[in-house]
Amino acid sequence: MKLYINALNRERIITSIFDGDTHLISKEAESNSSSETILTLIDSALHELETNINSLNEIEVERGPGSYTGTRLGVAVANALSFSLLVPVNKKNISKLEIPEY
Repeated sequence: MKLYINALNRERIITSIFDGDTHLISKEAESNSSSETILTLIDSALHELETNINSLNEIEVERGPGSYTGTRLGVAVANALSFSLLVPVNKKNISKLEIPEY
């Protein structure tokens, strides 16, 4: 499964989970510039799908342009999850860790 993170917008944070090309679930929250918000959305989506974070095999994060803080948080969460789960970030760009575009 692939996790998608979009925290570029100053007003909304969006996380989605895909299985292949099939969209399974999306979660949104008002942005309060917090990594806890992103992690809570991810946990909630995985809980609804009755699975856990270890089922993720790819992470895609929007890296800009957008809100500086949102970009930084989204990329930081994606990179931390990538490091801990040993899964690639933005696989189509063939990078292990992602560098935000400020």
